[in-house]
Amino acid sequence: MRSIQAPTVFVHTGTVKTGSTYIQKAFYDNRTVFERFGVSYPTVSPLTIDRYANADFTLDRSWDEEAREAITGAATPQVLISEEGIFGMMSRLWHPAFEGLPVNRNRYPAVYRTEREPYRPVDMQEVEMLMNGILSRKG
Repeated sequence: MRSIQAPTVFVHTGTVKTGSTYIQKAFYDNRTVFERFGVSYPTVSPLTIDRYANADFTLDRSWDEEAREAITGAATPQVLISEEGIFGMMSRLWHPAFEGLPVNRNRYPAVYRTEREPYRPVDMQEVEMLMNGILSRKG
């Protein structure tokens, strides 16, 4: 059963060594359970290795269409995308597969959270200000 409206996309960008793989494995292994609660965890990957993260498509533009279909064709009102590699390449948050979709980007600890925000180009000044704030808290 496909959702009538475009799903809201939640993007988890946990940094490496913060438990991201554990979270990703839990979502991957329990996809059918989460779908009953309205959350899809689609797997679209150009990689041939087993991975629990599901945003590898953001590195290979030849997968844009397949990724877009997996996200917009979700049978649930919410879609979770998780990839710690996004943390180092914030522009991946504005991948064409997300264009025109409401995307929630978690601002804690280092990324955005906006309610039902449509696709927009990355604002590198905003990213720089955010990163400077995080680094100043560590020092």
